[in-house]
Amino acid sequence: MYQYPENIFACIRQERQDFLDNSIDIAGFPFSQYKNIQKIHRYHNSHYNDGDYETIREITRKKVFWNITKRRATIASKQIDIDTKDFLLISENPATDFNVHLLEKELKVWMKKHKFSKILNQLSDELPIYGSVVLRSTKEAPEIIDLRKFFCEQAAENLKKSRYKIIKHEMTPEAMREMDGSWKNVRQAVNDFAITSTRSYEDDGQLNIENTTPIIEVYERFAEVPAAYFENEGNVIGDGSYADDDYVYGRFIVCGVDNLKPTEITTQNPTGQYHAPGIILFSEQIKKKDDPFKECHFRKTKGRWQGVGIVEDLYEPQRMINKTKDQEDKAQELASLILFQTATDMAAKNVLSDVGNGEILKAQAPFNRLDNSNRALPEMQKIAQAYELLADLNTFSADQLGGKESPASATLGAIQLQANTSASVFDYFKENFGIFLNEFVTDLVLPEMESKINMQHFFRYTGDLMEMDRMREKVVKGYIRKQILEGKMDIPTPDELEVLIKDWKRLYAKQGSHIWLEVQKEFFKNLSYYLSLEVTGEGKDVQSWLNNLVNVYKLTGGQPLQALNPFAKRILFKILSAMGMSMSELENAESETDQAQGMLPQMQAQPQMQGAMQ
Repeated sequence: MYQYPENIFACIRQERQDFLDNSIDIAGFPFSQYKNIQKIHRYHNSHYNDGDYETIREITRKKVFWNITKRRATIASKQIDIDTKDFLLISENPATDFNVHLLEKELKVWMKKHKFSKILNQLSDELPIYGSVVLRSTKEAPEIIDLRKFFCEQAAENLKKSRYKIIKHEMTPEAMREMDGSWKNVRQAVNDFAITSTRSYEDDGQLNIENTTPIIEVYERFAEVPAAYFENEGNVIGDGSYADDDYVYGRFIVCGVDNLKPTEITTQNPTGQYHAPGIILFSEQIKKKDDPFKECHFRKTKGRWQGVGIVEDLYEPQRMINKTKDQEDKAQELASLILFQTATDMAAKNVLSDVGNGEILKAQAPFNRLDNSNRALPEMQKIAQAYELLADLNTFSADQLGGKESPASATLGAIQLQANTSASVFDYFKENFGIFLNEFVTDLVLPEMESKINMQHFFRYTGDLMEMDRMREKVVKGYIRKQILEGKMDIPTPDELEVLIKDWKRLYAKQGSHIWLEVQKEFFKNLSYYLSLEVTGEGKDVQSWLNNLVNVYKLTGGQPLQALNPFAKRILFKILSAMGMSMSELENAESETDQAQGMLPQMQAQPQMQGAMQ
């Protein structure tokens, strides 16, 4: 039976070492997630995994690295990119449709405040490179986990099934002191465990990077532990064996994991050192379902947690192209040498250093220049082109997706077919990416956000012309209703009500393209809605998209939606849906058209108000 280490610090050391040093077996070949991430990192940044230099006959030269992964990873990032405007909240209850609409506006404000668009761009950049990304929810803002400093069970199917999740933080003393109050023992940690160097990776062979500012290594662990860890400052009691109900799921933040202390040299301890307990900065018991992580994999494969990305998919083509281009470089370097040959040994050894200008050479045999040109260059280039083609096929990176000009002999139909086929494959990856973002916002962002915005607060509402007009009318009607209920206003006749609404809307219009709303307490409580992501990619081929819209408009005969019969509307919506266009934009089109027609005389009579609303 597995027994937990004597304390939380030894537990983290053991799991970290298991992740760094051990490999798992996948169909007969070993796999190390940590080493794989290092290799991906080096390949994507044009570095060999075993070093960029080689020594031949005591001469050191830099090997050629012909990067074929960066361009293709960038193409994939562009194809799966998702923007904040793609997030829509769809109400499932007509009675609370306005509440959900306002919640969507609050969500967009949250995204802007936390720079979520920047996070989305970074996620779409990293996912095709590393094959996996992990996004974490924190009280401050969403955080992308650096996989170089993230340790989990390599063979786990997903993070929920990983026995442990450990994040290594490298914090400056300033950043540590900012946590004073939220964490305990902060000043002691800064004084005892600040170091002046850190490593880009954990391997001892990595070059240390000196820092002018000391760094404190902090480990944050999410996993099941004995309950005694929380009761005894991270230590177990007795022999470390516990009943099933003595284990809890928890979060520990500690430093000093590698804290070594001198002791007596013995046969059992020849180094004369032992691992002393570090410092617990924070600990809490949580439910496993409340883990703040969501993961996404570019392409999943059985037997391991990490997904397969563009760089790993191109390991073999990258190796062969590097080999070919490096041989080509060596051959070209040799071909640049001017060499002579003769049958006599009386000639000078080197005409550049041993022969003067105008000197007459005497020899019993003629001098001939050695033909050392690279005759295999066409074959080398052909091999490289074959592996470039293989890389395109493996990653669906059509030249048109990367902006490369098509050959003059290619027909327009063939070009469009190739581009559309590649783009449709990326739609599949983009759909998975969208599901991941949907789960993150639905499970982690919205519950946390609703707990805050359900308090009474003011909200600055902005929108387009139609949205602002509907909002002003709703606010005015709400104000009039409140005045009547409080006895401050008599019940108006329908004509008087219409005049009141117009007058108050005119006053609100002077605020411009925004309006301040007072959101009542629990306004967003118990809403029925779901999050929709518009990831159809309708903007990939703008010209085709515009042509489709023009053709659909011609089918309607130029008539507005309310003028079409139900059968024609149904056909129109099916056509647009098959084209991958958003139906949400047409849901309220008829009501907006009616409102626009009602507003037209008012806007023509009051041009100054129209200018204020724009």
